[in-house]
Amino acid sequence: MFLATRRITQKNRHIIHPFFITQAAIILWDFEAGVASMGSSSDAAILHRMELHKLAIQALDFSSDGEFLASLGAQDDNAVAVWETATGRAVCAVSAGPQAALTCAWVPGRSDKLITGGMYNLRAWDFNFERRKMVAEDLKVGSVKRVFQCLSVHAGNIYAGSSTGDVLQFSVDSGLFLAQSSHRFSLGAMCMCVVGDALYVGTGDSALVKLGLGDLKVKKAVEFMGSVTSFAPSRDGTSAFVGCGSGAIYGVKMATMETQLRGTAPVAALTDIVFPEGSSDVFITAGGSDIRVWHAVQRRELLRVQVPSQSCLCVAINRAGTCIVSGWDDGKVRAFSPETGKALFVIPDAHQDAVTAVAFTHAGTKLVTGGRHGRVRTWALGARSQTMELSFKEHKKEVTSVTVSANDEEALSSSADGSCVVWNLRRGTRTSAIFASTVFRQIVYHPDESQLLTCGSDRRLTYWDTTDCTAIRAMDGAVEEVRF
Repeated sequence: MFLATRRITQKNRHIIHPFFITQAAIILWDFEAGVASMGSSSDAAILHRMELHKLAIQALDFSSDGEFLASLGAQDDNAVAVWETATGRAVCAVSAGPQAALTCAWVPGRSDKLITGGMYNLRAWDFNFERRKMVAEDLKVGSVKRVFQCLSVHAGNIYAGSSTGDVLQFSVDSGLFLAQSSHRFSLGAMCMCVVGDALYVGTGDSALVKLGLGDLKVKKAVEFMGSVTSFAPSRDGTSAFVGCGSGAIYGVKMATMETQLRGTAPVAALTDIVFPEGSSDVFITAGGSDIRVWHAVQRRELLRVQVPSQSCLCVAINRAGTCIVSGWDDGKVRAFSPETGKALFVIPDAHQDAVTAVAFTHAGTKLVTGGRHGRVRTWALGARSQTMELSFKEHKKEVTSVTVSANDEEALSSSADGSCVVWNLRRGTRTSAIFASTVFRQIVYHPDESQLLTCGSDRRLTYWDTTDCTAIRAMDGAVEEVRF
């Protein structure tokens, strides 16, 4: 990270204007070493860490012989660079053009020619390693105005996919426009690759489409869940992996276009994660409109529960493992079966604005919740009803976590207002409190409940005495905010 300033003088009346420019890193990995070190430190698998572009990397592509790597900076950088993979050093870097470049591809079999495409531009670059120089030539697109999002180069032809959904063909040697697909794919062409005698195009409307190389006509198509954002064929061209905007990865047999779901991942930021008590084989995550149950060993999704147009902020599971309870941004508490995802009950208006924290008692007969408005509430869970028993108002800001003691007589709550409170659930009163200049993110009991542990925006893990809530010791936890 670099700090730049503009100096002040009385003559020109310049003002100080500090700004930070973050360097975006490209990391080159040794794949075999990375697989061998899986589960341990992966530093040994890093070959080079290369920094030149500002803020973000837009696209990467290796030359056919693997000697060079081309990179594009994002819109604020808009530079095209060539790196030597053996040493990790930048050979040269120049501006990609007057408008943003979005994608790049080397010409197969050549390490001296690179194609870039982007906002209304398609350029061929001649690269000279000895002179460390790149010279660009705009392809002759004529009156064609497109935002090119993906490229594939094959047998002297450049295939360019656009945001308007059509595929255009150009000559590598002459740069002339040759052909255009008759079909336009809804929501644009997101990725493409030539495999065998066909061009495969991933589209924004969730399809992988097979086009003939000669006429660019649709031969076959298959639907996926979410926009097709990446396509990676195997070396022999018999199969491929397809990545989707929904976080799903599919395997595809190229001959028959048969698909198989190979993996899933959340696409929204995770807001909570919890393991069932006494088990490390499965865990539950909350994020966006999803609650997902995962198998930790097999690394696969077992169950997904979705509530459209709502965001899940917290999740918990009872000790028996028979009920998943969750808090949502509409102020409701929703409970589901962990095996089937069936809705078990809903507590409407559990909190004003949003339910931000939730925890079961160990007996499983009560629920403790926290809200965005600072209240902590307890609920009696009956066979057919859920009744509020207590409502505490001490926190001035969002309740970030709640925890229940082993005997179910006390509960802890942490808040963004810099306070943590110990509640007596039997008497319905506050027992003690912790105050600090930090945003507390979580408070938990030490396993023997002789101490309390907190973490938050001060980046420290702090131990507190359970009796009088005095600080015992504090440890620096990380360079950023700490959460359990």
